[in-house]
Amino acid sequence: MADSERPLRVALFAEQGHPDIPFLSGVGRLTDNFVRGCRRHGVELDYFTYHPEAGTDVDGCVRWHRAIPRPNVQLHGLDLDGLDLAPLPNPRFMKAARGNDWDVVLATSPGIGTQAQILARRRGIP
Repeated sequence: MADSERPLRVALFAEQGHPDIPFLSGVGRLTDNFVRGCRRHGVELDYFTYHPEAGTDVDGCVRWHRAIPRPNVQLHGLDLDGLDLAPLPNPRFMKAARGNDWDVVLATSPGIGTQAQILARRRGIP
């Protein structure tokens, strides 16, 4: 627990892992296990990922924030956001992040990890 009054809150940024788009890689399995662990331990998880349709899905303590990559770049079968290399904040992710207070921000790779770094640095979150 983050403190005695509320559960731990985590933001996770990963290019893959949304449940309706199966991608069986090491990262996909890792994030799937992480989501299951968060559910098991009551950790509130905001999962930011790329998807063909923007929006937010809620499944118990997990919120999936989906953004369409802004020029879509394909790399090893993944849709990536070409502007993550710039680094420019993705407005969809920043809007979904508004009003949230996480204990930690995690990222699985340098691409979408740019979005995690922008968010964490702006808010002073590890």
